[in-house]
Amino acid sequence: KGYRFSPFKYNEDETIKRIGVPGHAIYPHSSSVLRNWSGTSFQQVIFSGLFKAYVGFLFVLVLFFSFIDYNNTWRATTINSNLVAAINRLCVFTLTFFMTSTVAKVNTRFENVCKTNGYVTRLSAMAGALYPPPEAKALMRYTNTILHIYYFLMSGPMDDEKWKILVQRELLTEEEAEKLQLQGSPGVVLYS
Repeated sequence: KGYRFSPFKYNEDETIKRIGVPGHAIYPHSSSVLRNWSGTSFQQVIFSGLFKAYVGFLFVLVLFFSFIDYNNTWRATTINSNLVAAINRLCVFTLTFFMTSTVAKVNTRFENVCKTNGYVTRLSAMAGALYPPPEAKALMRYTNTILHIYYFLMSGPMDDEKWKILVQRELLTEEEAEKLQLQGSPGVVLYS
């Protein structure tokens, strides 16, 4: 019955193999994950005022150019190629900088979770080998709670649903969850 302390969801259904990420049931593999996650770059772009102004500007341009008469004067209009090249370079630079910073941030968070996963595995093995069962179970419970919290924080701040999962998996009691919710960084508080 040690599955309660495992970082992976326990399944009695033999057709389903191990779930690799805690909280997988909250975040299925589909585009709907973008609606569930908070603080993503997708949400920042879609809900920003600048994006709405850009879409509005494009809408006005489409309307304007759909009602004008394309006579020879409009057809003879050209744009300076140096201006187009400068705008192109600016767009490529901006997108490259944005993608680099986004990937670097996600990579750093993922590496942190991978390190934590290794430390939790090592600490759980050592706790089971060196401590009496009650102390080992408590240490394993808290280290696996830290792992869960780190995974959950990758998708945004801790919300009620995530805290409920920790309590349902018996990693935290209701009282412990309530106390940790008041802290700024629950993983650090648990670790210390």
